[in-house]
Amino acid sequence: MSRALIDFAIFIAELILRIVFDILAAIVGPVIYILERIRAGPRKDFKHILITGGNSGLGEALALAFAKPGVRIVLTARDAARLKSVSEAVSAKGAEVVTHSVDVTNAEKMAEIIQKEDAQVPLDLVIANAGVSSGTINTPGIAEATKPLMDINVQGVFNTVFPIMDSMVKRRRGQIAIMSSLASFFTQPELGDYHTSKYAVRAFSESMRGMLGRYNVGMSVICPGFVESRMTAQAKRNIPLPFLMEAEPAAAIMKDGLERNVSVIAFPFPFSLLTQLFGAAPAPIRSFIALSFTNAKFVARRLKVN
Repeated sequence: MSRALIDFAIFIAELILRIVFDILAAIVGPVIYILERIRAGPRKDFKHILITGGNSGLGEALALAFAKPGVRIVLTARDAARLKSVSEAVSAKGAEVVTHSVDVTNAEKMAEIIQKEDAQVPLDLVIANAGVSSGTINTPGIAEATKPLMDINVQGVFNTVFPIMDSMVKRRRGQIAIMSSLASFFTQPELGDYHTSKYAVRAFSESMRGMLGRYNVGMSVICPGFVESRMTAQAKRNIPLPFLMEAEPAAAIMKDGLERNVSVIAFPFPFSLLTQLFGAAPAPIRSFIALSFTNAKFVARRLKVN
């Protein structure tokens, strides 16, 4: 039997197994969902929150969503001027606000800030939100853009999570959230560096949830679709942005999911369903679809092909 026939047989077997698995999931899924919600515990009321990348976009929207009297919100970002503007808006809603101008890639400084804030008032919720897209890195070439993007999107998450993790485990309470993306469920040829970074932090979050949950520490991964921000404003020039959401309703969904300790907060529903179905398809199907909808001009620019 030729290798091509063997590959085809494997493809058919994979399709059959996926159908069987989906049928089993439909049968036992509701029971598992109920058990997971029971294990997640009661709804949380966060009083001391730290958000990285709090100067714009989803970070700003989350800060405004959580802001109310009696809540202390710590915002970090590189842009001090923009942080000041956001802090004023958050303060206007009655929350106490503290800002730190810091780059999430600076592990030593991040640890110093997080541990100092936690020592002053124990942090209830830490959101590792800071991130960039392929389009916001100064160079369009994927080879040059990948390292700085991974430093922010992946190492920046580690620099935010690890300094608070031990304290939360010791006191047996707290919630950590990591900003991933629906891009973590599928791959798009033009944005391989971005998809890789978001898949990495989603895998990290889902793994850590099992570890931290044993000590009553929640871990959620947020997987939004396209939300209005400076990042999506730049992305619009190169790729279509289906199901684009305003920041305020997106923040409301994230806030509700974090308060309920939901494991994966993925939205909006239609786009989430499509991306997860696409990501679960056999490799030949994913490859065919990806190549069929590639933006040739953007790919050429990223590969520096004339």
